[in-house]
Amino acid sequence: MRTHYETLGIPREASSGWVKRSYRCLVKIYHPDRFPSDSAEKAEAEKRIRDIDEAYSVLSKPPIRACYDATLRSHANLRWEAEPEHCF
Repeated sequence: MRTHYETLGIPREASSGWVKRSYRCLVKIYHPDRFPSDSAEKAEAEKRIRDIDEAYSVLSKPPIRACYDATLRSHANLRWEAEPEHCF
């Protein structure tokens, strides 16, 4: 599962300006109108743009971003604790 940070191609410590610049750049690249209609590329671009929009909607709002970061930290801790003993 990709994080919103991975979707936008930015680190977790990125500023709000960095989030916005990355979003705008990716929208220009993946905007569905840039691809031929009824093509596989357009369908993929539509999916990517939905993911990019969702990531931006979370990371552009500080209170929602803080909750999202807390969720990521708790998931990382659970994954680390859930390692089977034979994997060490």
